[in-house]
Amino acid sequence: MNKKTEKWLAGFILLFLMILFALLVYFRQNSQDTAILQRIYNNHTLQIDSCDGTKNLFNSPELLEVEYPHNLSLDKQGMATSGRSVRVYEQMRATRLKQMFQFLNPNLDQLCLTQHQITNFVKNNIKDKQDWLNEGYKAREEYKDFGHDGFLFLFKENGEYFVADIYVLATTGGLYVKFYELKKSDNTYFSRENLWVVVPQLN
Repeated sequence: MNKKTEKWLAGFILLFLMILFALLVYFRQNSQDTAILQRIYNNHTLQIDSCDGTKNLFNSPELLEVEYPHNLSLDKQGMATSGRSVRVYEQMRATRLKQMFQFLNPNLDQLCLTQHQITNFVKNNIKDKQDWLNEGYKAREEYKDFGHDGFLFLFKENGEYFVADIYVLATTGGLYVKFYELKKSDNTYFSRENLWVVVPQLN
């Protein structure tokens, strides 16, 4: 084999390896896109009771501290709702807030709970049944001192979508809630994993 052929073969091999590497990166990125959220607690029935709409995230005794969003009118009563089941999904990788919900359903109205339904879930499934709900992260070494990263709930007020981010404080067992406007969340990037997303069960 002459030197010209050797150079051509070496260049061809290098090009082949570069293409192969690019394909591996592409398929890895696309496989990650299908793993934003993963359903957990498949064996538990998580139920929200019937709600008359009188409670919200600002007058709930279960929430010890609320970070009130400025210039928003969210402290209001809602509509009455019947009991329903919900599902819980765990965040598997870093992602943007809006992408997290759109991964489950592009029709965001179907993913919304009312504020009263959210407080009912908090009471029944975070406060009263915290032991089994938290066992998933208590077993993880990296979270044993810090508790869970939080629960995300989508709700709609004044024709706009909002996300309630509710934390269980490991030090006190108390609850803290902060809010995000979904339409302004394009730059809200959740790099921390193990957030849990709670949405209505649709089927």
